[in-house]
Amino acid sequence: MHNSMIRRWIQKGLITPEQATLLQKELNQYRSDRSSRQIVSVLSTIGALLLGIASILFVAANWQALPDWTKILIFLGVTYISYFPGIYLCYEKASFPRTGLALIFLSCLTMGASLFLAAQIYHVQANHHILVLLWLAGIVPLMFLTASRAIACLCLWLFYIWMELFIVQIAETRTGAFPGQIIMSLHVFVSIGLFAFGSLLKRSTRLLSISPIIRFFSSLCAMGILFIFTFGDFFKAVSSEYKYAYTIPADIRAMIYTSIIFAGMLLFASGLLPGKQKRTSVEEPLLLLILSAVTLFAVHPVDRFPYEYVFNAVFVITLLFSVINGYRNANMGWIAFGIFWLTVYLIARYCDMFWNLLPRSLFFAVGGILLLFWGIMLEHRRKQLRQQFGTKT
Repeated sequence: MHNSMIRRWIQKGLITPEQATLLQKELNQYRSDRSSRQIVSVLSTIGALLLGIASILFVAANWQALPDWTKILIFLGVTYISYFPGIYLCYEKASFPRTGLALIFLSCLTMGASLFLAAQIYHVQANHHILVLLWLAGIVPLMFLTASRAIACLCLWLFYIWMELFIVQIAETRTGAFPGQIIMSLHVFVSIGLFAFGSLLKRSTRLLSISPIIRFFSSLCAMGILFIFTFGDFFKAVSSEYKYAYTIPADIRAMIYTSIIFAGMLLFASGLLPGKQKRTSVEEPLLLLILSAVTLFAVHPVDRFPYEYVFNAVFVITLLFSVINGYRNANMGWIAFGIFWLTVYLIARYCDMFWNLLPRSLFFAVGGILLLFWGIMLEHRRKQLRQQFGTKT
């Protein structure tokens, strides 16, 4: 609710000036409470991070003096000392929920530190993907239990790190070259699945707060890779490396098909569950389009299909959908997301087209002028959208 709505209701005679005054007071109080809650959450999370860093630095500074069992005991102690009071403050007493969530987040951090410390003490490979997987398995239940955005961000970060380590360690065991497009395609498949999973969480009132986090992170990863796919030089490099002799090993093929089935099932489930709004139902066809294009790229030889034009079209369509979807749902986040990637895309295409055609000084001068006008236009449009959304929500 915005102030413009209250003024509009007064003009239409829906409420009296006295009622408008009461609504304005309630709205100001709500904004003040929300701002104070956000400040408490930020300060508590930063405090938890500092405590985690302090425990790590203490052990590192006294590494030679402390016995191995003392090092592990310190991290386990910090983990349990932060976890149980956090549960008590957040759920049992329920008087300091944000401080309790910060302590639970601290326990998630020190849990990972304990795992890697134990691996180093017992001479286990510290960058092994199993360690990250164990850490992730330990904190994912807490993400669903607490619906904490900080823990959700940590889980997503660890998941992508685990996937990178897992793929790299598989590549190290192979004698031949590991196809780069397979690695990037797998990231897109998993990101689409995570996006659909985040859409499923929107049906749960308790988990609604972490749904935007999952959707944003997965969208960011998928769009980053799709942006790389829009460059012709990328496909030239891939084509020259695997020209006419492209075969997919059985285990890699199994990973691809598993990822595709996982993403497809989640997309299917997110479109069928009740409560789906008609105005957002375009998401599934768009994601299926991306899934189909990336699947074709992963399993079909690069030199036999115009992938550069396909992915440029898919990228632009995705950007337009993001802006249109944000406009239809009065969501400035999606509009900003689409405009950000559209700006990056236009800069990249400008460099591709004019870098060798214009003198360097003229190239940067024209680019700077275009960006200034683009920024002025976006700022003007952003103000209009904020005012318009103020009358919608």
